[in-house]
Amino acid sequence: MWKTITDEDIRLALFNQSVKKAPGPDRLGFKAIRLLWEWDAPRITAIVKMSFRLGTHPQVWKEAKGVVIPKPNKPDYGVAKAYRVITLLNCLGKVVEKVAANAIAEQCK
Repeated sequence: MWKTITDEDIRLALFNQSVKKAPGPDRLGFKAIRLLWEWDAPRITAIVKMSFRLGTHPQVWKEAKGVVIPKPNKPDYGVAKAYRVITLLNCLGKVVEKVAANAIAEQCK
């Protein structure tokens, strides 16, 4: 399947993400990855394609950071239901996941 993934698939997966999303533990956001794309797109495509070729999702991309945020207008903030947990994942890992999801969806057509 990795042979069918094009540079355009990777570019779309990257540029269809919002730059306002918070970065994960590596603190490398979509805005920075887009800048890197402009300077050295072949490097990003090589990383993504190699992930598929090897059939692995690197462990560092699986690490997440949880942030607890209070829900607005709750009567009692002493209970756990008054809070929401936001999970921050590494953005390059999200690009790989998006490419994989798109490739799977294309195979299902």
